[in-house]
Parts: sequence; structure tokens; C-alpha cells
Amino acid sequence: MTGMYLLDSNVLIQAKNFYYRFDIFPMFWGWLESEAQKGTLASIFPVYEEVAKGTDELSKWVKARRRDRWFLPVDDEATQLALSDIAAWVMNSHFKDQAKTDFLSVADPWLVAKAVSLGATVVTHKKLLDMKGVVA
Repeated sequence: MTGMYLLDSNVLIQAKNFYYRFDIFPMFWGWLESEAQKGTLASIFPVYEEVAKGTDELSKWVKARRRDRWFLPVDDEATQLALSDIAAWVMNSHFKDQAKTDFLSVADPWLVAKAVSLGATVVTHKKLLDMKGVVA
């Protein structure tokens, strides 16, 4: 699947909070919907679970799309194998134990694994800001 983009939860959250509020930029959310219907944009079910915990407009928006093409499952064999490789790499890395635990306990490794299994691109706002908390 070339040309597919998988969104991290922070992309949706920051869009809602800062750049593309629902009440001001409904066309942005419509564009996301259009791209999801084309199969070029999606996310994964663990991201759905992170965002759906809330009670705001974004959580309502994702809940309305739970059964659509928006949130892809991660229980397929290719994603599971990729996750296994990612988890092994993380556990054998030089990162601090807490950083390893933090990474593996959220949707992030699943998002990367799904991207690997599909040949997709992950879209996120995350960046490494301070190596002191990550590197042993």
C-alpha cells in the first residue's frame, strides 16, 4: 500500500486543540474523512483507544468512526511480527528502562508496526527533545 499515511494520536489532538478546531476549520476534518475513504489516510485501533477515552469533541469524532476504515486493526500476522521485531530492538537498545516501558505501553510501537506491515508512513508530532531522559 504505497502512499498511505498513518496518524498518531498527537496529530489529531493537536489539530483539534491548536490548528484546526472543529468549529473553525470543519473543512480540515472533512478532508481527513475524504482521504480516509480513499484509503490514503488512517490510524490504528490503539490510537482510537487512546483518543476515545476523552469526553471532548475529538473523542466523539473518533467514536463515530470506530467501524469505518479509519482505525485499522493490529491483530494481523504481519503487524504482530513487526511489533515483535520492534519490541526486541527496543529492549536491546541503550535507552533507559523507563523509556523502554513508556514506549512499549502506548500505541506508538503498534503504529510503527502497522506502518512497517503496510509500507505506510507514520505522521506524528513527536520528536526527541532531551536525550537525558532516554539514554542510560
